[in-house]
Amino acid sequence: MLVSGELYELMTLKNKENLRHIDRVEVKSGEKPMDLYTVDVSIQNLIMKRGINPKKKVSALQKKKEKVHHNLNRDKLLAAIQKKRVSSQIWN
Repeated sequence: MLVSGELYELMTLKNKENLRHIDRVEVKSGEKPMDLYTVDVSIQNLIMKRGINPKKKVSALQKKKEKVHHNLNRDKLLAAIQKKRVSSQIWN
């Protein structure tokens, strides 16, 4: 994402810390040169800066349990939908 120098000047110091100056350009209309900034977005950097704990490591067994639980819930939902379709077809 590009940010103009004018917008950069309106930002707080905390927001400015996340921007990097990349260039100074001249517009064809002959106006004064304009600074351009970019936001370097790195998920890892944001996590570290904000003090967010990354997802805890999950064992293979726990992953399998979660997948089975998810599939059972999906199957129950599909069965309920199918049952409703069958019952509505009887009455129609």
